Amino acid sequence: MRIPTPKYKESLKLSLDALMWISLTPLAFWLRIEDGIQEYWTDVFWILAIMTPIKLGFVYFFIDQKRSWRYFSIRDLLSLCSSIGIFTVFYLIATPFIKLRFFFPFSISIIEGMLALLSLGGFRFCLRILY
Repeated sequence: MRIPTPKYKESLKLSLDALMWISLTPLAFWLRIEDGIQEYWTDVFWILAIMTPIKLGFVYFFIDQKRSWRYFSIRDLLSLCSSIGIFTVFYLIATPFIKLRFFFPFSISIIEGMLALLSLGGFRFCLRILY
């Protein structure tokens, strides 16, 4: 019989995932633009404001918070890859519409997808190794 996860643990996991993934947008911009990022902080802010609710929805609906991070496996990593991949494809499709108003290179969504996979998956595997 499976022991249910307490609600505060689910909300903590949800918050950590969302915080990590949301913080990757400025990092992806910085990696792509390097020295000229000072000119684009307002664009980064607006893109964060637009994409944050969508990312929160993806974290809530596609990334299973009820599973224990202690037993994170390759199967869970594949599930995480598929959810991040779906969001990255959505991000790529939305990029031409975002570019109408803001500075947004196509590579930002790909860089952010790779960083999300590395940070979210790596964090879970590190916790599995530690505990």
